Amino acid sequence: MQRALVEFTNRAELSQHSKGAILDGVPRTPTQAEFLKCIAKSSGLRLLGIYLSIDRGVLTERLLGRRVGLFRLSYSSQHCEACNRSYNTCSIDSGGYYMEAVLPCKDDLLKCPGCHSLKRRADDTPDVIQRRLVEYDDMRTSVMNALKEVPIMSFEIKRGLKDYSLLKGELESFIKKHI
Repeated sequence: MQRALVEFTNRAELSQHSKGAILDGVPRTPTQAEFLKCIAKSSGLRLLGIYLSIDRGVLTERLLGRRVGLFRLSYSSQHCEACNRSYNTCSIDSGGYYMEAVLPCKDDLLKCPGCHSLKRRADDTPDVIQRRLVEYDDMRTSVMNALKEVPIMSFEIKRGLKDYSLLKGELESFIKKHI
């Protein structure tokens, strides 16, 4: 991951050609957080963060419901390799959370032979999910401490993709406030 960040910043030439960048899933460690702060400072960019949260029970249910097409499926596949789609068999409607299942529609099935047979991702088991959440919790406090002077917007996901418009609006306001 650290090497990927270095390669990204070298390719992006942030200070010369862009107003910024969105990095998904980073920083994951305090070292990466410090590195991002240095890159932002040296390129003259303002570093902002967004912290997305979701109830752990809901998250676990959704992760257990993820499915991918079987077309050339490998154990690391996060989507059908033929059509780049992923699905979710889990519907949630409780405690203020509402997330519909995302299943292949008729067009998906006509276009992609892999999406006729959906399979759970190999890493979506209760034990693996629990281990990943424990690892995440162990690092989160250290990462947040490393970013204590960085403005961070928090957003709780309640409706899955249907939260996109709300998230986008809040994020635009947050960016305007801090840039």
